Amino acid sequence: MLTVTFDANATADVTANGVTSITSANLTVGSGSNRALVVQLGFSLQTLSALAVTWDFGGSAQACAVVPNAAANRSTTPGRSELWGLVNPISGAKTLKAAWTGSSDVVMNAVAWRNVDQTGGATSFPHGTSATGTSTTPSVTVTSAVGNATMDCVTDAATLSAPTKTQTHIDLSPATISSSGSRAAGAATVTHAWTQDTNTPWVSVGCDIQGAVDRFWILGPH
Repeated sequence: MLTVTFDANATADVTANGVTSITSANLTVGSGSNRALVVQLGFSLQTLSALAVTWDFGGSAQACAVVPNAAANRSTTPGRSELWGLVNPISGAKTLKAAWTGSSDVVMNAVAWRNVDQTGGATSFPHGTSATGTSTTPSVTVTSAVGNATMDCVTDAATLSAPTKTQTHIDLSPATISSSGSRAAGAATVTHAWTQDTNTPWVSVGCDIQGAVDRFWILGPH
């Protein structure tokens, strides 16, 4: 297997209050092989519907798909976290858009990767998972493997800080929620944990990012 390699993080996440869509032009996907994109979304609304996430909106309009089992609500309103994935995203500085039914505060960030399995769905983004709790230490544990990568997205109504993995974004600015994310190299299990300033309910979702098969070794060394 090829080792999943970090390509780029959005230069800044985007956020808005009480909207039904949001766009970002803050990510440039590189031209490396076996590309993938993972989108981190935090919402205040827990019952939003018809959510669609699109890379290169206004151009080729590649549709992302929610990572199986990586979407969940906080135990109390408001608050929802989701991860969406796309294989073979078009390279370049493109527009990312999320649109849905129902007014919501929202935070959106995206990360690009290389050397990812190009099958899509739960094959490329396996072991989607979620966790909820009431504590000052939100966390989610992702089943993974050496050579893969993992990501999380946590949403609550407190001030988040001190991620145990590489921070992708922290946004405390929405009116009713805060939402943040991180990334890490794969291992048998990877725990993404944070600290928050009050003992309040939180929701965190995570997923694994599967490495692509090394074709050289399929064919055999020469």
